Amino acid sequence: MVLVTCYVKDVIKIDENFRKLHSIPLDASMLYVEKTIKFDDQSREDESALTTIRRTLHNHMDDRYNLFNMHITSPEDVPRIDDIEYNYNGKAIHFPTIVKEPKYSESINQDGQIISKKKEFKIPLHVEPDQICDFAVSYRTKAYISAINGETDFFSFSVNRYTERLVIRVLLEGKMKEKYTISFPYETEADGKPLIFQIYDAAEERMKTSEKSLEKIKEHPKINTFKNKITWKISNPKTGYEYRLFFILKERKHN
Repeated sequence: MVLVTCYVKDVIKIDENFRKLHSIPLDASMLYVEKTIKFDDQSREDESALTTIRRTLHNHMDDRYNLFNMHITSPEDVPRIDDIEYNYNGKAIHFPTIVKEPKYSESINQDGQIISKKKEFKIPLHVEPDQICDFAVSYRTKAYISAINGETDFFSFSVNRYTERLVIRVLLEGKMKEKYTISFPYETEADGKPLIFQIYDAAEERMKTSEKSLEKIKEHPKINTFKNKITWKISNPKTGYEYRLFFILKERKHN
């Protein structure tokens, strides 16, 4: 009787997992997404950082996948269309000549202050049925001035479709690597845990169960002090969630 009960429970669990899997849109999925924030020589001059977002998309449909909708959101700074560099399947393409329906919007609080800026646009991909394409955008932004000024900062990535692998990375190069080291913040959360990463849903609610799940399988941000970078690799990140990585730049002490 116990064995039968366990078997029924297992079948119910499998059925639940099956239904959950098939409720996820899989017409087009991301095999790989990587977001990198790089502080380099130019960062010393104008307090900007280079942001690069690379994606590998698989079109599972019988029809061509034509347009990919992208948005860049920041409380501080979003790039002009003319300042975005675009690469499609390894080939650099002049971005302003291909971008579709660019839009800019701002979110304003009750005091009339801008709390968020958003640049939205569509990129033509024209991916044939059951084919894969790689595309990337790069742009400079002053959204991370707090980090350059020695304060705790963070950057994030919001997952809006099924993704097999997400990599979030922040690193130092050139003169910035000579002047600073990269580290996790000094601050701790209310429960005393180090402030390293957080996960939120669309309503800005902390998804602490998901955070614990990543910690359990050791998919948390890892720091490489020799290469001066922090890397966070996540398998099958959850659609609809925002993954935030916190960091700080510390000035090197030279004798």
